[in-house]
Amino acid sequence: MNTPRKIVVFYDDPCIDGSVSAKIVKDAFKDNPAVKIVFVPISYGSPQIRTQKILSHLSDGAEVIFLDTSPKDDTLEILFNPETQHPRIKKLTIFDHHPTEVARIQDFARALRSKLAGSIAPNVPELELFLNPAKSSAALIVWDHFNRGKPAPSLLGLVGRIESSTEEPSRHDKEIMAYFDSLISLTPEETFNNLETRFMLTEEEILPYGRAIFLAQKNNIEKSIKTSFRYAKMEVLPGRSEWVPLVTGNVLSFGRGIDDALVKEAQRSTTFGVAGAWFVQKDGTVKLSLRSRGAPDVGRIAKHLGITIGFDGGGRTKAACVYFTDLLQFAQNVKTYSKEEMMAIRSAESVGVVKSARTPQP
Repeated sequence: MNTPRKIVVFYDDPCIDGSVSAKIVKDAFKDNPAVKIVFVPISYGSPQIRTQKILSHLSDGAEVIFLDTSPKDDTLEILFNPETQHPRIKKLTIFDHHPTEVARIQDFARALRSKLAGSIAPNVPELELFLNPAKSSAALIVWDHFNRGKPAPSLLGLVGRIESSTEEPSRHDKEIMAYFDSLISLTPEETFNNLETRFMLTEEEILPYGRAIFLAQKNNIEKSIKTSFRYAKMEVLPGRSEWVPLVTGNVLSFGRGIDDALVKEAQRSTTFGVAGAWFVQKDGTVKLSLRSRGAPDVGRIAKHLGITIGFDGGGRTKAACVYFTDLLQFAQNVKTYSKEEMMAIRSAESVGVVKSARTPQP
């Protein structure tokens, strides 16, 4: 009797791009009885908890796939260490489009090739990469790989437009995606079932439901954040400090409309154009989501902040995240002020600049 092919799929959650990517993989193997496949939704948070969750789902000889997310450096070091005592997987495949993650994984791959050059390492798994920061979504990369030459469903185009770093999604697109965001459930099975019955619906069929959800979210945003902005001055890039408006809350619970609300406040109250929302996750870590119109590049900003004041950070040009170990680390590094306090500080700083400029040099 042949041993079944074991595949473990980790995908970004909660995220429509990650969920749709997983659905594509599920459909690619659904008629193959020789494949035993397990889907594991993962999110960013405590590095230790994330790594342990990944390792706990692995077994010797398994093929591992990451969709719309990538294993962090500590996980990669474990998986590619020939002396490791953890399960020795057969192959690791990564599909990702986030620029900061693509660059990091490519750096790891180059270092691995250099390390293994000319040597035989039987315990090192095969590494296969499908990384393309030019693609607007991971789902499009996954579809192209598993459905070569086959036209993609219209849903993938929508996911691509909403995830795009260059295109500005229309109100129509946001209403459509509000509906699909509502289909993401607590378990992979529920999410796949929700997507299964709606994967081939037309935009016209979906729009009335999406519009109702989007309007409800928009009203909630207006009520929730109208007077709740605080302002933090952070070193957003090496040698550059800027004011960033922040609200407390999970952007996912607000819906797609929160991005516009954040950016509008950033443009209205500061000259930098970046704003964010933060909340304490279930594992005690703090997630700070950053948004812009694409300039400045919040992916670069999040990566810098993750290195300098958090434990991780990165993302796309318009949407990115920074993670902190706990509320104490966040509070120590992200001091917030009321709008009046911010304006007073900025005024005092501008007066100081003028006085400094007028001070004669010796």
